[in-house]
Amino acid sequence: MVGASILQYVNSWSYEFLMRQVRFDLLTWISLGLSARLDEVPFCEATLFNFQKRILQYEAEHGVNLIEKVFDSLTREKLKVLKVKTNI
Repeated sequence: MVGASILQYVNSWSYEFLMRQVRFDLLTWISLGLSARLDEVPFCEATLFNFQKRILQYEAEHGVNLIEKVFDSLTREKLKVLKVKTNI
């Protein structure tokens, strides 16, 4: 759902369009790391709303942006795997 939220934000997709992509678009499935079983929907719109609501509640209560933490963690991991040096 983090990946779906990121795709939605980056592409300026509506919730309706995001859910259509999640249901029917193989490229979206692959980008989210989902198995290619088109007879199943990995999550519904209500689940996504609840997930995003809880993420925002957590940030309001604890002052921690969990999406940013996931993004930073993935960035560090990829930099290490790809042996990219970020210093000058």
